[in-house]
Amino acid sequence: MVSKDFIANYQRKMKALAESREKHDMIIWTGGKKILAHRFVLDLNSTILETEDVDFVAGEQGLMSVTLSPEFDENLELVDSIIRSFYCGSLLVYSANYRMIHKFSCMYSVDWLKKETISVFKDSVNNENFLEFFAYAHHVQCDQVKMLCFPFFSEVALNEIQ
Repeated sequence: MVSKDFIANYQRKMKALAESREKHDMIIWTGGKKILAHRFVLDLNSTILETEDVDFVAGEQGLMSVTLSPEFDENLELVDSIIRSFYCGSLLVYSANYRMIHKFSCMYSVDWLKKETISVFKDSVNNENFLEFFAYAHHVQCDQVKMLCFPFFSEVALNEIQ
């Protein structure tokens, strides 16, 4: 069993590492802006360094550089918050940001963050919007969101789709 002191110390050190502008070895580019990070933190939390759509090149000052999918270009602050959450393990997920966070977590396999967003989807899917959510789930290849939509399908709704 891990002691509470160990966890608290670990969290303090990870937070200090996230806030430090030294010792980073990665630059994440999105929307022409850079986010500084640490390779081991990215590896522990995601598949960012393994994903096909990421450009992985030697960057400035000999640092490794990745460019995220253009889908995130307009969401620099949110992407920065997501990357910072890799250090502290928490991120505020709410109605205005959950879809983009979910999309990021699906594209880059951030399982703990995906679980956080699914609870917001559960509260959001209804008779009026389930088709929109189903199309979104198909786009990001998320079976969990698709399953949330299935109870809303009915013979009437299926006839309307045709």
